[in-house]
Amino acid sequence: MDPAIARVSTSGPALFEDGLGQRRLALGLNGDHFEAFALREELTASPVIEAALRDRIGRLADFQSEHFGRVRAMERAGKSSPNLVIVSDHVPGVRLSTVLAAGERHLLPVEMNAALCLLRQLVHAVAVLHDKAPDVCHGAIGPERIVITPHARLVVMEYVLGSAIEQLR
Repeated sequence: MDPAIARVSTSGPALFEDGLGQRRLALGLNGDHFEAFALREELTASPVIEAALRDRIGRLADFQSEHFGRVRAMERAGKSSPNLVIVSDHVPGVRLSTVLAAGERHLLPVEMNAALCLLRQLVHAVAVLHDKAPDVCHGAIGPERIVITPHARLVVMEYVLGSAIEQLR
């Protein structure tokens, strides 16, 4: 693990939780923010899942794109913990799931040009990933894994989950 993020505090409130795990904002030793996505214990009980994740993270270690949040590392939540944590750069912005939920609560229609702009960015992002690694499955891309930055740029998070999700079948 990057020494700048070792021994970090992830005790803050969860930013998001779903069937795959829980995301928290954490602070590194050098004061920078990052996201810690702790996978559910049930998912990481099998060593096959951990091996698939480590392989995918290794294969994409040098992958850098403005469309994807950089994965820094994967570690155990504690010395004897079965929980795996994927550590990624923190991307400022709002999750697409939050935008959609707020729109639904307030009965706001989805603006077609905005939706098309995001879809165009998402298709381009997936194409960039497949250019880097043609045989890579992107994982669980969904509204909760897409950040819309303050400059309306789409960023996909936790894109390394694909091989682990394939193992769950």
